[in-house]
Amino acid sequence: IVLGILGILVYLFFFQSAPQAPTPFAPGTFPPIGEAPAGGEGTASTTPTTIETVRGETGKGARFRQITKTATAGYGLLPSKTASSTLRYIERQSGNIFEFNGEKSVRLSETTIPKLYEAVFSASGEGVVARYYRSSSNSIGALAFLIQKATSSEVAEVKPVQAPQGLEDVAFAPKNGTYFYYTSNSIYAQGFTKDIKTGVSKNIWQSPLTEWNVSWPTEDNIAIASRSASNVPGFLYFLSPKTGSVTKVLGNVLGLSSKISPDGKSLILSKTVDGIIKTSLYTIATGNEIPLAVDTLAEKCVFDPLVYTIIYCATPEVSPTEKYPDDWYKGVISPNDKLWRLDTVSEESEVIFNPRVEAQTEIDMQKLAVKDDGSAIYFINKRDSTLWELTIK
Repeated sequence: IVLGILGILVYLFFFQSAPQAPTPFAPGTFPPIGEAPAGGEGTASTTPTTIETVRGETGKGARFRQITKTATAGYGLLPSKTASSTLRYIERQSGNIFEFNGEKSVRLSETTIPKLYEAVFSASGEGVVARYYRSSSNSIGALAFLIQKATSSEVAEVKPVQAPQGLEDVAFAPKNGTYFYYTSNSIYAQGFTKDIKTGVSKNIWQSPLTEWNVSWPTEDNIAIASRSASNVPGFLYFLSPKTGSVTKVLGNVLGLSSKISPDGKSLILSKTVDGIIKTSLYTIATGNEIPLAVDTLAEKCVFDPLVYTIIYCATPEVSPTEKYPDDWYKGVISPNDKLWRLDTVSEESEVIFNPRVEAQTEIDMQKLAVKDDGSAIYFINKRDSTLWELTIK
């Protein structure tokens, strides 16, 4: 009965009118961050710093690389058809922006943005929304900026733009510089779309529940999911960025975690069954559910961008016996993963990377992404937030 009431409340109040977006910082300025030195926008160094990769094989045929040796706030893959480099990332401690070209990392800008702990890139790699720690008020702030780089130059200018404050989670659209974010208070959560270049925002969603995870898997659908916990029923909704209409995809699923395919037709689903994580491929139109060969959290999986029936999943060598995924989110446990390739048509599965054997290290993989030509997988090691690359083709 309680679960039913909860579901009705979520559905009835999920979309309502809401007040205007929070007041942003003015364009052209970075807010005061931590103990950062005084300064305005900041410009790139005229002599970029080059950093060699620090672990793994060398040369163009390298199978794996540890791209960074320091913590990474976030990274974004660049389009292979239009960009000469592979990805951009932000160093967590300094906030410096780097570009990795497949062999080495080059610092694009010396603009200092210290104490960043999370950064999300747009599809082009030009836009960034980040969250940081404000020591003056012991709170979390947000900023947004554009990376402007001439095609003939290795340096870039970091241009601050309007940034919404109080955002809880953020996701960029798959093909442009619009992003969705939500804020919350003790009464409700409200969601907005915002164009990072024009600053135009629109309030499209409101909910009486205040803890959500958001992603933007397809142009027509923003995914909004309740935060996963082993013994708590989870919900997943699709939100239209154009109309604000809401469609329920899943509900009352214990320990719900999901990863939606690029075409929006299926999703990787993980849930708690008798205290154990179970993982399956779920077809949205029919509700058909096919168990996968491995059991892991859906957020530790990723679809192949070219063949959606191919899935890559990071799976613990030993199934956690602790409260999972709760203790994983809290950092209480950090399993050593193997990376699997799963073919959901032929039902073939194989381990394609065992870090403990090949890299002589243990990796707890998260934030997996596959290059758009399917040639490499990238991930963050949750143990130390370093960024890795694994060549698969």
